[in-house]
Amino acid sequence: MRWFKSFAASLCLAASTAGAAAPEVIITPQSSQFPFIKLTVNVRDRGTGKRIGGLTREAFSVREDMSPGELVSFEEQRQEGTATASPVDVVFVFDQTGSMSEEIAGLVERSRQFADILGDSGFDFRLALVSYSDRVERVFPYTSDVEAFKRQLSKLTADGGDDEPENQLDALVEASKLPHRPGAKKVFLLVTDASFHSSDSITSRTAQGVVESLQSKGVQLHVVGPDLEPYHWMPERLGGTFFDKDSGDFQEIVRSLAGGVAVNYVVSYRSPRPQDDATRRAVEVRVKVGKDTGLDATQYQAPSWVTASSRMDFFAGEESRYAPLHVVDGSPDTVWAEGVPGQGIGEWLHMRFEKQESVSRVALTPPPAGYGCPKEVRLTLGSYSKVVTLEKGKGRQEFDLSPAVSAGSLELEIVSVYGGSDLTGLAEVQVYTGEPPALLERISRSRRTVAETDSAQSLNKKGEQLYHQGKLKESIALYQQAVDKDPSHAQAFSNLGLAYQKVGDFPNAIWANRKAIALARGSGKNGVMASSYYNIARIFEAQGDWKQAEQNFWWANQNRPMKVYDDAILRMQRKQGDVEVAR
Repeated sequence: MRWFKSFAASLCLAASTAGAAAPEVIITPQSSQFPFIKLTVNVRDRGTGKRIGGLTREAFSVREDMSPGELVSFEEQRQEGTATASPVDVVFVFDQTGSMSEEIAGLVERSRQFADILGDSGFDFRLALVSYSDRVERVFPYTSDVEAFKRQLSKLTADGGDDEPENQLDALVEASKLPHRPGAKKVFLLVTDASFHSSDSITSRTAQGVVESLQSKGVQLHVVGPDLEPYHWMPERLGGTFFDKDSGDFQEIVRSLAGGVAVNYVVSYRSPRPQDDATRRAVEVRVKVGKDTGLDATQYQAPSWVTASSRMDFFAGEESRYAPLHVVDGSPDTVWAEGVPGQGIGEWLHMRFEKQESVSRVALTPPPAGYGCPKEVRLTLGSYSKVVTLEKGKGRQEFDLSPAVSAGSLELEIVSVYGGSDLTGLAEVQVYTGEPPALLERISRSRRTVAETDSAQSLNKKGEQLYHQGKLKESIALYQQAVDKDPSHAQAFSNLGLAYQKVGDFPNAIWANRKAIALARGSGKNGVMASSYYNIARIFEAQGDWKQAEQNFWWANQNRPMKVYDDAILRMQRKQGDVEVAR
């Protein structure tokens, strides 16, 4: 009965927001200040497409994974009376290799809507295009003529490109050479499905150098690409957003990009789950205009607490032999290794603390034989910076900080290296606080003993037995104990999510399933991810949120294709045809 009431209420709300008078809402998230999430919001009259101004903070409400988000700031981006007061120069930097044919067709189809959103919102816009493969292929200059821009797009031919990576960095620099208008907002939209050349025979450029160059020119960068480290931190540092190209509907991403450029409100909220655990989060914004309510939903990915500028074998995700989290696993035999050509000078590793810490010592363990050993490493703690020197062939090495430095994060940059290998990295990073120095609790928690892992396995099995006996609350308690013992136990998180779902605790159910997805490893990875995405989808479906449900059914199908997922996707698409919810 509880489920039915919630479902019915969602249907009623959806019906009330789908009418012709309801405003159209388009949101774009930015998570660079996590746990504070900035949302750019475009609110338009559904009939005329014109921007709706004059709304107050009270008109906006935010939910993240069905939990309310606390609004911490609100600002209306006002137009100053004329369209020419808000010039925007937009460049699509587009991969035109063979695997991008569907995206090229989608961009052609959506280019008019993109232009309409900008134009109807009162912006004086121009569009340009730079395409690339292993080299810069085409440069189409700025135009305000949408039909001319579509003709430029139609000239793109998607071919070649089997020899990933591609040359995104040169293409971004070429885009920055286009004659931008004085005072115009410069927005670059990088679209790709591949990694990029860096410091090699194709280009001498590095991601760090290109970002600094774009930063000096005031460029805002959005990236639509695969889930790789550089595609997260590059837009983060340039005030933009990362969109996972494999998240399904590319045309919907184009719409979201347009809304992010033609922003008329900026809303920030504090995530109800401030853990930086690399999980995806669903965000829903409702905007009330008079008696009508419009809404939109999107997703963002929370950062991981240990990140890097690059890593070798990055397509393997956290299963990579070189994942950044290896520097806090307690084993000197596992490593983080950078993934750019050459010796890795300038590559970095970043660690976020849970709060401001008084750091009194940092200990670094060079990688084992066969890897390149950093010689000089720059430690950055807030505004404090110090270059330390490692001895080659020596194990763990300590560097005391006197006086201790208060900071919320640590960044380590490779300044110079000893010769011998192009694969440079670190085996362990230990941060100590206070006097006498004590290992940072967050690092201590990341190390699991064999006994703790075995205990977690046992607790999970007992929880499964109780779950099948219908003892849901008791099973939740055991699953929670299992993940407390071993926070990397993906199956226990998946079981916990299903148990929470059964008792109607949907926010916690979504959270637990998202943790299972982020932690899934090994031969059972795809099964855990598929079932967890499916569980999330069923929760959103029960709440009448067809768009989020479709997205998660789609991800489930990507991990383990099944007819039940195909049928569910079709069911959600039909629902959206009947009742428009997240548009």
